[in-house]
Amino acid sequence: MATYRYPADAVESITRNAANRSSITVGVALFVGVVIALWNVDLRQPLLLVLVLASMVAALFWSRWRIAQKLREGVRSLEFELDGDELSGRGARTSTTIRREEVTRLRYMKDGILVSARNPRRTLHVKSALAQYDELASMIEQWAPAGVSRIRSSTSFASWVTLAIFANIGLLFVGALVEKPVIAIPCCVAEAIILVGCVVFVWRSKAAERRLKWQVLIAVVPAISLLARAWSLFKHP
Repeated sequence: MATYRYPADAVESITRNAANRSSITVGVALFVGVVIALWNVDLRQPLLLVLVLASMVAALFWSRWRIAQKLREGVRSLEFELDGDELSGRGARTSTTIRREEVTRLRYMKDGILVSARNPRRTLHVKSALAQYDELASMIEQWAPAGVSRIRSSTSFASWVTLAIFANIGLLFVGALVEKPVIAIPCCVAEAIILVGCVVFVWRSKAAERRLKWQVLIAVVPAISLLARAWSLFKHP
């Protein structure tokens, strides 16, 4: 039984890319939140404008630093093992094991293999940046049952994540800023459902630490605001 880990250069690359995507999400959310909060405030006052912009920049840099710190620790500690009937991925804050009979799909992507189980919350993404990735990929191919669906994709998992982030940002922008009820109401409701769904997913996850579960509850606030805006547009179109 061999253990596979990410080399130091891969840890930094994965951390940097993931932190950049998270920073974009946080930055846009901050921007939209500030725009909504200051919609009726006179921003011609230079001091107020400078304070708002400085606060946004400071929050964004602090957020990126914290995200990168947590991600680096998690990726550095992450290791994969294929032992008999079990494929395991373990790290400092997460641990997922998939048994051979539970595998439902192997998706070969540009940046690795996505191993899916019957339980959608138990999925392992074996990145191609892993040391001795080709060896582990060949072992996973032989280990998975012959009847399991094998899908080849030219896109990467990171591309799908980025697409989901920007789609979510688009819904947030439209729901928060568009005045036409026929457009804004569905976007507000859809974005609120997505935010609440993310909160539920994290709270149901056995891998998520307690502090993260409490932190993610902040997403309920914009969800309630979006639903309130949808109701207001519905009652007063």
